[in-house]
Amino acid sequence: MSQEFTAYLGKMLQGGSVDAKTKEMIAVALSLGVHCAPCTRHHVNKAIEMGVTKEQLDEIADIAMGFGGCRAKVLWDEIVKEIE
Repeated sequence: MSQEFTAYLGKMLQGGSVDAKTKEMIAVALSLGVHCAPCTRHHVNKAIEMGVTKEQLDEIADIAMGFGGCRAKVLWDEIVKEIE
């Protein structure tokens, strides 16, 4: 990933009219929905650091799996094993 894109992502995920924690939860759903395992792991860990609970992550994952289908479910099952 380029330094420019990394900087963009960092700026994008900062608080604004949507707070940083909510943006991180959105990032979890989107990364899971597009089946990016490294992205999902990163954003799940960041969300946990920000105080997002396992129960909240499960609800976020349900939304992503509803849109992302079976591949999102398989990835979420892998991630859950890592965070429990």
